[in-house]
Amino acid sequence: MLTAIIIDDEPLAIDSLHQLVENYCPDIHVLATASSALNGIKEINTHLPQLVFLDIDMPGGNGFDLLEAFPKRDFTVIFTTASSDYAIKAIKAHAADYLLKPIDIDELIVATEKVKLIYQPLTATSINNQLALPSSQGLKIIEINKIIRLEANDNYTYFFIDGEKNKIIVSKTMKEFENNLPAKNFCRIHQSHIINLNFLDTYIKGRGGQVVLKDGTYLDVSARKRDDFLARLNN
Repeated sequence: MLTAIIIDDEPLAIDSLHQLVENYCPDIHVLATASSALNGIKEINTHLPQLVFLDIDMPGGNGFDLLEAFPKRDFTVIFTTASSDYAIKAIKAHAADYLLKPIDIDELIVATEKVKLIYQPLTATSINNQLALPSSQGLKIIEINKIIRLEANDNYTYFFIDGEKNKIIVSKTMKEFENNLPAKNFCRIHQSHIINLNFLDTYIKGRGGQVVLKDGTYLDVSARKRDDFLARLNN
C-alpha cells in the first residue's frame, strides 16, 4: 500500500481524483488533500507521503513552487493539470507522469503502476548477476558486471553502464544500492560515487586523490574514503 496526498485548488477535481484512486487504484491510500501549494507543503511535512498528485496552476504558488520547498524530495510526483504547457518542465522535475484533466482512468492506472515499481524492493541476484532497476517505464534488467559506476544526485541515483550511451536514472538513494552490489567489485570512493573496480584505469595521488575510469571519467576520491579505497586495491 502506497500513501498519497492530492493537491489541487479545485474541490471538484480533488473529489473526482480521490474517487478514481479509491475505485481503480486499490494499492494507493490517500492520506490527505490540500487546496494550495502552501497547505500542500504542510500536509506533505505532516504525513510524509510516498506519492503526491500535484496540480500546477494554483493561486498563491504553483506546483513547481511547492517542489522547490523540497530540495531533497522523499516522494514521487504525478502532475494532474488541465494544461499541456508544462510537460517538458515536469520531465525535468523528475515527475513519474503527467496526467491531463479530465483524468483518464487507464492513464491513471498506468501512472500509479509506474510509482509502485519505483517503490518495489531492489532485487539483485548472485545467481545470474543481474540487478532489476525500477524506472518510469517498468523494470530495467542490467548485468551487474557491466555497471561502470553509480552517482548520487539527492534522492536519485544515476547508473552508468558499459555499452549504454545514456545513464539510467532511478528514484532511490545510492545508499539503497550498496548492499545489493558485490563488495569485491564495487567500492564507494566518495559520498556521491561508487565505482566498479574492474573499470578502474588509474589512481592519481592527492589528499584524497582522483580515479580515472576506462571510459575516461575522472572522479574525486574523498579524503575519508582514500585509505579504504587504497586498501581495496592492495587486496
